[in-house]
Amino acid sequence: MVGCGSDTNTPTISESNAGQAMLAPPVYTEAQINSLILAAAAKDVGKLKGQCKPWVTALIPQAVSGRTIGPTELCNLYYYNAQWNPAGNAKVVWQLYTPNSCITSFPSSLKSGQIIQLRWRPDVAKYWNCCNNGPHTAIIQSVSSTSMQWYDSNFNNDSIVRSHPFSLAQWQKYVVAWTVYQIL
Repeated sequence: MVGCGSDTNTPTISESNAGQAMLAPPVYTEAQINSLILAAAAKDVGKLKGQCKPWVTALIPQAVSGRTIGPTELCNLYYYNAQWNPAGNAKVVWQLYTPNSCITSFPSSLKSGQIIQLRWRPDVAKYWNCCNNGPHTAIIQSVSSTSMQWYDSNFNNDSIVRSHPFSLAQWQKYVVAWTVYQIL
């Protein structure tokens, strides 16, 4: 449709703004976003999806239209701190670097559907053959004070998406740095 009649090529207001409305991402609560992320991750269980971080980075915009979490490279300038470069629709909700993981429980503020990136301790990472104590990225499926259940890809160095537990005892033994994100 154009202008007031067929003899003009001037677009109407509704036509000129139609594309803008389609570009805006839907408005969701944090709980809705987390549910969408969990549902998308669950669909990938058992599938060959590659490295953990690129899988999560690709899953976010598929699960939650218009959202991003940052670049897909496996290592970045913030590698030592186990976090993404600051970009995308994410806020940090828990972050710590400690050579001796001294936490006694997982925070009650962590929620299912949040994204976790961690770095393994160098003295134990060699046993898992995991990228020179490099980062690992997962989606929190559930969490209690002493255990998490994760969705992740490549935990067993086979590029398969799985759901599996990770206990506080494992955390204290294997993890040296971490960042947890809430997608906005």
